[in-house]
Amino acid sequence: MNKKASYIFSADVIRVIAIFGVLSIHIVDAINRRPDFFGDISWWAGITIDALSRISIPLFILLSGYFLLHKDESLTRSLKRTATRIFIPLLFWFLFYTWWYSRPLSLPNFDSSLVANLFSVNVYHLYFLIIMLGLYVTAPLLRTYLRATQRTDHKKLMILLLAVGILEVIGQYVLQRCSMDNIFTYWIPYSGLFVAGFVLGNEAQSIKNTKPLLIMYALGLIATIGFSYLHYLSLLNGINFLGSDGCIAYYSDYYMSIPVFLMSLPAFMLLLHFKYHFLQKKYVAATIRSLSKASFGIYLSHLFILQILDHYNLFDPISPTWIYIIIKWLTILLLSYLFTVIVMKLPFVNRILGVSE
Repeated sequence: MNKKASYIFSADVIRVIAIFGVLSIHIVDAINRRPDFFGDISWWAGITIDALSRISIPLFILLSGYFLLHKDESLTRSLKRTATRIFIPLLFWFLFYTWWYSRPLSLPNFDSSLVANLFSVNVYHLYFLIIMLGLYVTAPLLRTYLRATQRTDHKKLMILLLAVGILEVIGQYVLQRCSMDNIFTYWIPYSGLFVAGFVLGNEAQSIKNTKPLLIMYALGLIATIGFSYLHYLSLLNGINFLGSDGCIAYYSDYYMSIPVFLMSLPAFMLLLHFKYHFLQKKYVAATIRSLSKASFGIYLSHLFILQILDHYNLFDPISPTWIYIIIKWLTILLLSYLFTVIVMKLPFVNRILGVSE
Protein backbone atom coordinates (compact mmCIF):
# COMPACT_ATOMS: atom_id res chain seq x y z
CA MET A 1 0.00 0.00 0.00
CA ASN A 2 1.75 3.14 -1.20
CA LYS A 3 1.51 6.48 0.49
CA LYS A 4 -0.29 9.09 -1.62
CA ALA A 5 2.37 11.81 -1.42
CA SER A 6 2.19 13.46 -4.84
CA TYR A 7 -0.06 16.43 -5.44
CA ILE A 8 -3.34 15.59 -7.19
CA PHE A 9 -5.05 18.60 -8.76
CA SER A 10 -8.33 16.73 -9.27
CA ALA A 11 -8.55 16.23 -5.49
CA ASP A 12 -8.53 20.01 -5.04
CA VAL A 13 -11.28 20.32 -7.65
CA ILE A 14 -13.37 17.76 -5.75
CA ARG A 15 -12.96 19.66 -2.47
CA VAL A 16 -13.96 22.94 -4.12
CA ILE A 17 -17.03 21.39 -5.77
CA ALA A 18 -17.99 19.78 -2.46
CA ILE A 19 -17.75 22.97 -0.41
CA PHE A 20 -19.63 24.91 -3.10
CA GLY A 21 -22.38 22.31 -2.76
CA VAL A 22 -22.51 22.61 1.03
CA LEU A 23 -23.04 26.36 0.78
CA SER A 24 -25.69 25.88 -1.92
CA ILE A 25 -27.71 23.42 0.19
CA HIS A 26 -27.97 25.82 3.11
CA ILE A 27 -28.91 28.79 0.92
CA VAL A 28 -31.57 27.22 -1.31
CA ASP A 29 -33.20 25.28 1.53
CA ALA A 30 -35.19 28.35 2.58
CA ILE A 31 -36.69 28.54 -0.92
CA ASN A 32 -37.45 24.83 -1.23
CA ARG A 33 -39.44 24.82 2.02
CA ARG A 34 -41.70 27.74 1.10
CA PRO A 35 -45.10 26.47 -0.11
CA ASP A 36 -45.80 29.76 -1.92
CA PHE A 37 -42.78 29.07 -4.15
CA PHE A 38 -43.79 25.49 -4.97
CA GLY A 39 -43.76 24.76 -8.69
CA ASP A 40 -42.39 28.06 -9.98
CA ILE A 41 -39.05 28.53 -11.73
CA SER A 42 -37.21 29.59 -8.57
CA TRP A 43 -38.46 26.52 -6.71
CA TRP A 44 -37.44 24.13 -9.48
CA ALA A 45 -34.04 25.81 -9.64
CA GLY A 46 -33.76 25.42 -5.87
CA ILE A 47 -34.47 21.69 -5.72
CA THR A 48 -32.24 21.08 -8.76
CA ILE A 49 -29.35 22.90 -7.07
CA ASP A 50 -30.08 21.00 -3.87
CA ALA A 51 -30.06 17.67 -5.74
CA LEU A 52 -26.80 18.49 -7.52
CA SER A 53 -25.27 19.45 -4.18
CA ARG A 54 -26.29 16.29 -2.28
CA ILE A 55 -23.02 14.60 -3.25
CA SER A 56 -21.00 17.17 -1.27
CA ILE A 57 -20.56 15.32 2.02
CA PRO A 58 -20.14 11.93 0.28
CA LEU A 59 -17.39 13.48 -1.87
CA PHE A 60 -15.54 14.67 1.23
CA ILE A 61 -15.81 11.19 2.79
CA LEU A 62 -14.77 9.39 -0.40
CA LEU A 63 -11.77 11.66 -0.87
CA SER A 64 -10.75 11.21 2.77
CA GLY A 65 -10.89 7.44 2.35
CA TYR A 66 -8.81 7.66 -0.82
CA PHE A 67 -5.98 9.48 0.96
CA LEU A 68 -6.17 8.24 4.55
CA LEU A 69 -6.42 4.53 3.75
CA HIS A 70 -3.29 4.77 1.62
CA LYS A 71 -1.24 6.34 4.39
CA ASP A 72 1.41 4.23 6.07
CA GLU A 73 1.61 5.74 9.55
CA SER A 74 1.77 4.58 13.15
CA LEU A 75 -1.24 4.38 15.45
CA THR A 76 0.20 7.22 17.53
CA ARG A 77 0.53 9.45 14.47
CA SER A 78 -2.99 8.54 13.35
CA LEU A 79 -4.51 9.40 16.74
CA LYS A 80 -2.60 12.69 16.82
CA ARG A 81 -4.00 13.52 13.38
CA THR A 82 -7.50 12.72 14.64
CA ALA A 83 -7.14 15.01 17.65
CA THR A 84 -5.63 17.89 15.66
CA ARG A 85 -7.69 17.68 12.51
CA ILE A 86 -11.10 16.69 13.91
CA PHE A 87 -11.51 16.64 17.70
CA ILE A 88 -10.21 20.13 18.52
CA PRO A 89 -12.28 21.86 15.76
CA LEU A 90 -15.35 19.80 16.74
CA LEU A 91 -15.10 20.77 20.39
CA PHE A 92 -14.46 24.45 19.72
CA TRP A 93 -17.16 24.94 17.08
CA PHE A 94 -19.73 22.90 19.00
CA LEU A 95 -19.27 25.18 22.01
CA PHE A 96 -19.21 28.26 19.78
CA TYR A 97 -22.42 27.41 17.93
CA THR A 98 -24.11 26.41 21.20
CA TRP A 99 -23.29 29.88 22.50
CA TRP A 100 -24.22 31.57 19.21
CA TYR A 101 -27.64 29.91 18.88
CA SER A 102 -28.61 30.74 22.48
CA ARG A 103 -30.94 33.73 22.64
CA PRO A 104 -30.08 36.16 24.06
CA LEU A 105 -26.42 35.53 23.49
CA SER A 106 -24.86 34.24 26.68
CA LEU A 107 -22.46 31.59 27.86
CA PRO A 108 -24.37 28.30 28.15
CA ASN A 109 -24.47 26.39 31.39
CA PHE A 110 -21.97 23.58 31.15
CA ASP A 111 -24.35 20.98 32.51
CA SER A 112 -25.25 17.46 31.44
CA SER A 113 -27.45 18.70 28.58
CA LEU A 114 -24.42 20.10 26.78
CA VAL A 115 -22.63 16.77 27.03
CA ALA A 116 -25.82 14.95 26.05
CA ASN A 117 -26.16 17.06 22.91
CA LEU A 118 -22.61 16.22 21.87
CA PHE A 119 -22.98 12.50 22.47
CA SER A 120 -26.39 12.38 20.74
CA VAL A 121 -24.97 14.21 17.68
CA ASN A 122 -27.18 17.24 18.27
CA VAL A 123 -24.33 19.37 16.96
CA TYR A 124 -25.87 21.52 14.21
CA HIS A 125 -24.04 21.10 10.87
CA LEU A 126 -21.01 19.63 12.66
CA TYR A 127 -22.38 16.08 12.29
CA PHE A 128 -19.85 15.71 9.46
CA LEU A 129 -17.06 16.00 12.02
CA ILE A 130 -18.70 13.26 14.11
CA ILE A 131 -18.67 11.04 11.01
CA MET A 132 -15.03 11.82 10.29
CA LEU A 133 -14.05 11.35 13.94
CA GLY A 134 -15.28 7.75 13.83
CA LEU A 135 -13.70 7.10 10.44
CA TYR A 136 -10.35 8.60 11.49
CA VAL A 137 -10.28 6.42 14.61
CA THR A 138 -11.05 3.23 12.65
CA ALA A 139 -8.71 4.07 9.76
CA PRO A 140 -5.70 2.22 11.26
CA LEU A 141 -7.76 -0.98 11.57
CA LEU A 142 -9.08 -0.63 8.02
CA ARG A 143 -5.57 0.04 6.70
CA THR A 144 -4.28 -3.11 8.40
CA TYR A 145 -7.01 -5.20 6.76
CA LEU A 146 -6.59 -3.61 3.33
CA ARG A 147 -2.83 -4.08 3.46
CA ALA A 148 -3.18 -7.78 4.30
CA THR A 149 -5.84 -8.65 1.70
CA GLN A 150 -6.35 -8.63 -2.06
CA ARG A 151 -8.32 -6.31 -4.31
CA THR A 152 -11.27 -8.71 -4.48
CA ASP A 153 -11.46 -8.65 -0.68
CA HIS A 154 -11.38 -4.85 -0.73
CA LYS A 155 -14.39 -4.80 -3.05
CA LYS A 156 -16.28 -7.30 -0.91
CA LEU A 157 -15.72 -5.16 2.17
CA MET A 158 -16.81 -2.05 0.27
CA ILE A 159 -20.01 -3.70 -0.95
CA LEU A 160 -20.81 -5.05 2.51
CA LEU A 161 -20.34 -1.71 4.25
CA LEU A 162 -22.22 0.23 1.57
CA ALA A 163 -25.11 -2.24 1.85
CA VAL A 164 -25.19 -1.78 5.62
CA GLY A 165 -25.39 2.00 5.25
CA ILE A 166 -28.06 1.93 2.55
CA LEU A 167 -30.22 -0.65 4.34
CA GLU A 168 -29.91 1.18 7.66
CA VAL A 169 -31.35 4.36 6.12
CA ILE A 170 -34.08 2.44 4.26
CA GLY A 171 -35.01 0.67 7.49
CA GLN A 172 -35.55 3.94 9.29
CA TYR A 173 -38.15 5.02 6.75
CA VAL A 174 -39.82 1.64 6.31
CA LEU A 175 -40.23 1.37 10.08
CA GLN A 176 -41.18 5.06 10.21
CA ARG A 177 -38.83 5.70 13.08
CA CYS A 178 -35.33 7.08 12.95
CA SER A 179 -32.88 5.61 15.40
CA MET A 180 -31.42 7.62 18.26
CA ASP A 181 -28.07 8.94 17.07
CA ASN A 182 -24.97 8.65 19.22
CA ILE A 183 -21.37 9.67 18.74
CA PHE A 184 -20.08 6.09 18.94
CA THR A 185 -22.07 4.62 16.02
CA TYR A 186 -23.09 7.62 13.89
CA TRP A 187 -20.18 7.07 11.50
CA ILE A 188 -20.94 3.40 10.75
CA PRO A 189 -23.39 3.92 7.83
CA TYR A 190 -20.74 6.07 6.11
CA SER A 191 -17.86 3.59 6.48
CA GLY A 192 -18.77 2.11 3.09
CA LEU A 193 -18.12 5.47 1.42
CA PHE A 194 -14.80 5.70 3.25
CA VAL A 195 -13.64 2.32 1.94
CA ALA A 196 -15.16 3.07 -1.48
CA GLY A 197 -12.89 6.11 -1.72
CA PHE A 198 -9.90 3.79 -1.43
CA VAL A 199 -11.25 1.12 -3.81
CA LEU A 200 -12.82 3.34 -6.49
CA GLY A 201 -10.09 5.96 -6.27
CA ASN A 202 -7.56 3.32 -7.28
CA GLU A 203 -9.68 2.49 -10.32
CA ALA A 204 -10.50 6.06 -11.33
CA GLN A 205 -7.28 6.63 -13.26
CA SER A 206 -7.85 3.59 -15.48
CA ILE A 207 -11.43 4.34 -16.57
CA LYS A 208 -11.81 3.59 -20.27
CA ASN A 209 -15.54 4.14 -20.75
CA THR A 210 -17.21 6.96 -18.82
CA LYS A 211 -20.67 6.41 -20.33
CA PRO A 212 -21.93 3.89 -17.70
CA LEU A 213 -20.82 6.23 -14.91
CA LEU A 214 -22.53 9.21 -16.53
CA ILE A 215 -25.75 7.20 -16.94
CA MET A 216 -25.62 6.09 -13.30
CA TYR A 217 -25.11 9.67 -12.16
CA ALA A 218 -27.94 10.97 -14.36
CA LEU A 219 -30.36 8.35 -13.02
CA GLY A 220 -29.47 9.28 -9.46
CA LEU A 221 -29.92 12.99 -10.16
CA ILE A 222 -33.30 12.50 -11.83
CA ALA A 223 -34.45 10.29 -8.96
CA THR A 224 -33.31 12.81 -6.35
CA ILE A 225 -35.17 15.66 -8.06
CA GLY A 226 -38.24 13.47 -8.56
CA PHE A 227 -38.40 12.35 -4.95
CA SER A 228 -37.96 15.95 -3.78
CA TYR A 229 -40.91 17.00 -5.91
CA LEU A 230 -43.08 14.17 -4.55
CA HIS A 231 -42.08 15.00 -0.99
CA TYR A 232 -43.01 18.67 -1.17
CA LEU A 233 -46.16 17.93 -3.18
CA SER A 234 -47.31 15.47 -0.53
CA LEU A 235 -46.63 18.01 2.24
CA LEU A 236 -49.00 20.45 0.53
CA ASN A 237 -51.65 17.73 0.79
CA GLY A 238 -50.96 16.99 4.44
CA ILE A 239 -48.97 13.80 3.85
CA ASN A 240 -45.38 13.37 5.01
CA PHE A 241 -44.30 11.27 2.04
CA LEU A 242 -40.72 10.02 2.37
CA GLY A 243 -40.53 11.50 5.86
CA SER A 244 -40.19 9.67 9.15
CA ASP A 245 -40.57 10.51 12.84
CA GLY A 246 -37.33 11.72 14.36
CA CYS A 247 -35.50 12.07 11.03
CA ILE A 248 -33.98 15.43 10.24
CA ALA A 249 -34.79 15.19 6.52
CA TYR A 250 -36.83 13.22 4.02
CA TYR A 251 -35.40 10.05 2.50
CA SER A 252 -33.83 11.30 -0.73
CA ASP A 253 -32.09 14.12 1.14
CA TYR A 254 -30.01 11.61 3.11
CA TYR A 255 -26.47 11.03 1.89
CA MET A 256 -26.90 7.24 2.06
CA SER A 257 -30.23 7.19 0.22
CA ILE A 258 -30.17 5.18 -3.01
CA PRO A 259 -30.60 8.22 -5.33
CA VAL A 260 -27.73 10.14 -3.69
CA PHE A 261 -25.63 6.98 -3.57
CA LEU A 262 -26.15 6.55 -7.33
CA MET A 263 -24.81 10.06 -7.89
CA SER A 264 -21.93 10.08 -5.42
CA LEU A 265 -19.85 7.09 -6.51
CA PRO A 266 -19.72 7.84 -10.26
CA ALA A 267 -19.25 11.56 -9.59
CA PHE A 268 -16.23 10.81 -7.42
CA MET A 269 -14.66 8.52 -10.00
CA LEU A 270 -15.29 10.90 -12.88
CA LEU A 271 -14.07 13.98 -11.02
CA LEU A 272 -10.92 12.18 -9.90
CA HIS A 273 -10.37 10.82 -13.42
CA PHE A 274 -10.62 14.13 -15.34
CA LYS A 275 -7.36 15.99 -16.02
CA TYR A 276 -8.77 19.56 -16.00
CA HIS A 277 -6.25 20.97 -18.45
CA PHE A 278 -8.56 23.95 -19.03
CA LEU A 279 -8.36 24.84 -15.32
CA GLN A 280 -4.62 24.48 -14.90
CA LYS A 281 -3.83 28.05 -15.83
CA LYS A 282 -1.58 29.83 -13.35
CA TYR A 283 -4.11 32.01 -11.50
CA VAL A 284 -7.09 29.66 -11.90
CA ALA A 285 -5.14 26.70 -10.52
CA ALA A 286 -3.82 28.82 -7.64
CA THR A 287 -7.36 29.94 -6.77
CA ILE A 288 -8.66 26.37 -6.80
CA ARG A 289 -5.80 25.22 -4.62
CA SER A 290 -6.40 28.05 -2.15
CA LEU A 291 -10.14 27.33 -1.97
CA SER A 292 -9.41 23.65 -1.48
CA LYS A 293 -7.04 24.39 1.38
CA ALA A 294 -9.67 26.62 2.98
CA SER A 295 -12.62 24.26 2.38
CA PHE A 296 -12.65 22.81 5.91
CA GLY A 297 -12.61 26.27 7.47
CA ILE A 298 -15.35 27.43 5.11
CA TYR A 299 -17.45 24.45 6.15
CA LEU A 300 -16.97 25.22 9.84
CA SER A 301 -17.64 28.96 9.64
CA HIS A 302 -20.13 29.49 6.81
CA LEU A 303 -23.28 28.99 8.89
CA PHE A 304 -22.03 31.59 11.35
CA ILE A 305 -21.63 34.04 8.45
CA LEU A 306 -25.07 33.09 7.12
CA GLN A 307 -26.65 33.57 10.54
CA ILE A 308 -25.09 37.02 10.90
CA LEU A 309 -26.47 38.10 7.53
CA ASP A 310 -29.94 36.77 8.36
CA HIS A 311 -30.15 37.63 12.06
CA TYR A 312 -29.13 41.24 11.63
CA ASN A 313 -30.94 41.69 8.29
CA LEU A 314 -27.74 42.62 6.51
CA PHE A 315 -28.92 41.01 3.30
CA ASP A 316 -32.28 42.22 1.98
CA PRO A 317 -34.07 39.94 -0.52
CA ILE A 318 -34.18 41.21 -4.07
CA SER A 319 -36.08 40.11 -7.15
CA PRO A 320 -35.65 37.95 -9.16
CA THR A 321 -34.90 35.22 -6.63
CA TRP A 322 -32.05 33.64 -8.57
CA ILE A 323 -30.06 36.89 -8.43
CA TYR A 324 -30.59 37.01 -4.66
CA ILE A 325 -29.35 33.41 -4.35
CA ILE A 326 -26.22 34.06 -6.42
CA ILE A 327 -25.29 37.27 -4.58
CA LYS A 328 -25.89 35.71 -1.17
CA TRP A 329 -23.93 32.58 -2.11
CA LEU A 330 -20.96 34.63 -3.33
CA THR A 331 -21.06 36.85 -0.24
CA ILE A 332 -21.03 33.91 2.17
CA LEU A 333 -18.29 32.16 0.19
CA LEU A 334 -16.11 35.28 0.14
CA LEU A 335 -16.57 36.14 3.83
CA SER A 336 -16.08 32.59 5.10
CA TYR A 337 -13.05 32.18 2.82
CA LEU A 338 -11.46 35.42 4.07
CA PHE A 339 -12.19 34.43 7.67
CA THR A 340 -10.52 31.06 7.09
CA VAL A 341 -7.45 32.50 5.38
CA ILE A 342 -6.92 34.99 8.21
CA VAL A 343 -7.40 32.45 11.02
CA MET A 344 -5.13 29.91 9.33
CA LYS A 345 -2.27 32.42 9.58
CA LEU A 346 -2.71 32.93 13.34
CA PRO A 347 -0.46 30.70 15.47
CA PHE A 348 -2.33 28.49 17.94
CA VAL A 349 -5.69 30.05 17.00
CA ASN A 350 -5.53 28.16 13.70
CA ARG A 351 -6.04 24.95 15.68
CA ILE A 352 -9.79 25.65 15.58
CA LEU A 353 -9.57 24.97 11.82
CA GLY A 354 -7.64 21.74 12.24
CA VAL A 355 -4.24 23.21 11.38
CA SER A 356 -1.34 21.32 12.92
CA GLU A 357 1.90 22.82 14.17
